[in-house]
Amino acid sequence: MLTERQRLDALYKMSRILREQDANLQNILQTSLTSSAEIIGAKHGCLITFHKDDRVNNKLILGPQGNLEGRYALWQELISRGLIGRVHHARRVIVIHDIGTDQRWPQLTTTPDELRTGSAIGLP
Repeated sequence: MLTERQRLDALYKMSRILREQDANLQNILQTSLTSSAEIIGAKHGCLITFHKDDRVNNKLILGPQGNLEGRYALWQELISRGLIGRVHHARRVIVIHDIGTDQRWPQLTTTPDELRTGSAIGLP
């Protein structure tokens, strides 16, 4: 875990990078996701934005690029019936302490092993 000084430095770096980005929303979202993960020490994650009619607008995934099909299947399931969909519709933070046993985190046969254990937090 990063020290307070390292977290502040990372936030400053993220702020500077975002200020220097062109107006491309994808670049801004990717920078936000990558920098936020660095600050909290996350190895995996995603950032999803929705249209007003609840359709997915942007979907960015952070983590190793192996088994993309399995990763996308998991994130799609999390949107439709799991943590992401619940956070989006309830508009509240949800914390999952053990993704291996919580039904809000689906265990698909295609899910990569590294996404079967750990904890997760969903932020609206």
